Amino acid sequence: MPKSAARVVFATPKLFLSLLPHLTPHDLAQCLRVCKGWLHLLEPILWMDFCLEEPHDETLSDTRPSPMKDALIRNLPYIRTVKCSVANVALLQVLTNGSSTDSSTPCTQLKRLEIKEFNNTLADLTSRYLATLLDLNRCLTQLELPIEFTHAKAVSASLSKLESLQRLTAGHCWGGEGIVLLENCLPLPSLTQLFIDLDMRWSYYEHRITLETVIEEASIARFSRDSNAARIKSLQLPSNRNGDGNPLPLLLLKSELLDLEFCEIPWFDREHEPDDLSEVAREHCPNLKHLTCPSFKDHEDDGNDVAAFIKGCSGLRSFDSDRFSDHDQEGDARRIIWTLAAHHSDTLEVFELTDCHQVFSHDQQAILSRCKQLKRFWVMSSTPYDSNIGITYTDILRGKWVCMELTKLSLTLNRQPLDDDTFGELEDEEGDQEEEGAEEGESAESESEEDCELRLISIAAKSVYTRIGRLQKLEVLALSIDISQDTAAEEKDYAWDLTLSNGWLGEMAGLKNLKTLMLHAAFWSKMGQAEVEFMHERWPLLSAIYFNGNALTVQAQPHWQWLRSQRPHLLYNYQFML
Repeated sequence: MPKSAARVVFATPKLFLSLLPHLTPHDLAQCLRVCKGWLHLLEPILWMDFCLEEPHDETLSDTRPSPMKDALIRNLPYIRTVKCSVANVALLQVLTNGSSTDSSTPCTQLKRLEIKEFNNTLADLTSRYLATLLDLNRCLTQLELPIEFTHAKAVSASLSKLESLQRLTAGHCWGGEGIVLLENCLPLPSLTQLFIDLDMRWSYYEHRITLETVIEEASIARFSRDSNAARIKSLQLPSNRNGDGNPLPLLLLKSELLDLEFCEIPWFDREHEPDDLSEVAREHCPNLKHLTCPSFKDHEDDGNDVAAFIKGCSGLRSFDSDRFSDHDQEGDARRIIWTLAAHHSDTLEVFELTDCHQVFSHDQQAILSRCKQLKRFWVMSSTPYDSNIGITYTDILRGKWVCMELTKLSLTLNRQPLDDDTFGELEDEEGDQEEEGAEEGESAESESEEDCELRLISIAAKSVYTRIGRLQKLEVLALSIDISQDTAAEEKDYAWDLTLSNGWLGEMAGLKNLKTLMLHAAFWSKMGQAEVEFMHERWPLLSAIYFNGNALTVQAQPHWQWLRSQRPHLLYNYQFML
C-alpha cells in the first residue's frame, strides 16, 4: 500500500478502527519501520492496554524525566485497560492527576481495571487515588480488586456508582467485609458476572439475616427502575470446605438476581440434603449451560452435593475442573462424572479436567460413548505417578464412541490385561464371521497363557487406535500412558504402538485435520523415517508436535529433522509434560 493511501487509512478514524482488529503488534511495528512519522497516529493504539507487572517499579514515582512516564501521561485519554500485579500508588496518582506540571487530561476512558494484590504501604493514599479513578471512569465495565480496598468508605461509595459495571472479581474476604462488598455491587444494574470468595466459617449465624436483607434490597433496587434489568449470568462463589456453613450460595441461587449461564459449583452448608440441591438447580437455574467444579479434596459429602447439583441442571454444554477428584463410591449415581454422562449426554460439548487427580476409567468411557455433541475431551495430570486418570482398553471396548464431532482429545491409556469375555465383545463389535471366530478359538487352545494375553491386547490396541482414527474432525491429539499403581503395563509395552511395521499408526490415517500432536516418550521412541513420512503425507495440516521425554534424543534423530525440513514452520516443543 502506498504511503499516501496508508496515511488516509490511519487518519480516518472509522476506517482505521475497522482495520485495527486485524493488525498484530508486528504489523504496527512494520508500519513504524516504513514511516516513523506515523508514530503520533499509532502511539495511542499501543497505549490502549497498559500493564505494570513489576510491583516495585520506581519509574513513575521518580521526579526525574522518564520517557515511559512522559508517554503514559501523553496517552492517558486513550488508555482503555490497566493491569497491575500490586496496587501502585504512583501509577494511580498519574492516572488520576496526569502531570502536576502541565494541563494533561487524566485517564477517563477506562473500560477494564485489574489490581491483583493490595499494598499496605501508603494504603490510605492508594485508596483515595483509586476512589478518584473510579469516579472518573463511571463507564468501567470490568473490575478486579483486592478486598482490602472495600474497607475504605470512599472506594465503597465509588464502587456503588459504577452503573455500567458488568464484571466484578474480588479476592478472599471474610463475613463482614464481604457483605459490605455485596451491598455495594449487587444493586448495580449492569452487573452480569460476579466472582467473589466469601468465607463465613466463623460468622455463619451472625450474618445470615443480614445477607437475606442485602439480597432482598438489591433485588428491589435493581428491578424497581427496570423490570427487565440485566441479571447475573456468571457466578463464582465461596470456597468453604468440608461442611463449613455458608448460607450465601443458596440465598443467591434462589433470588431474582440470577439467570445463570455459567457457575462454579460452590460449597453448600449442611442444612440441606443433596435432593434439595437438585431441586434448587432445576427450579432456579434452568439456563445454566457451563459448569466449573473446584477441587473438593476427599470430602465425600461435597462430591455428593456436586453430583446432585449436576443432576438438577438441564442441558449442560460444558464441564471443567482443575485438580478434580471423583470419589470411590458404590453405585454409579453417586459419582460425579457418571452423573454428568447420564443426565447431559445429549448436550455436553466440552469435558476438560486439567491437573486431574482421579477420574474413573469407565466414567471416561461413558462420556465418549454417550455424548454425541462432544467437541473437547481433555483429561490430564501434572502428577501422573500419584493420579488415577487412565482409561483402560477393557472399558473402551465396552461401547462404541459416538463423539464424531471431537476436535480436541487427550487420553491416558492403560493396557490392562484383557479376558476372553472382553475379546468376545470385541469380535461382536467388529462383526467378525463365525468361521473366523472358530479359527481364533482353535488357535487359542494351543497358545500359552502369556501369548494369549498378548494377542488379546494386540487386538484391543488396534481397536483403540481405530476409534481414534475415525475422529475425522480431530485437530488436537494428546496421548499419554498410565504409570500409576493401577496398571501392570510398563512404558516399553507401548513403544511400538505408533509404528507402521509393528503397531497401529496406520489406523489413524483419517486424521486429515490434525494440527497438534502431543506424545508421551513411550509413543515416539520407536518411530522412524516411515512414520514421519506417513505424518507428512496423511496429516497435511500438522503444525506442532509436543514431545515428552529427552529433547536431545529428538534433536539427534535424522527422521525428525527430515520432517522439519519438509515443513519449515513445524513447531517442535520439548517441554510439554504428559
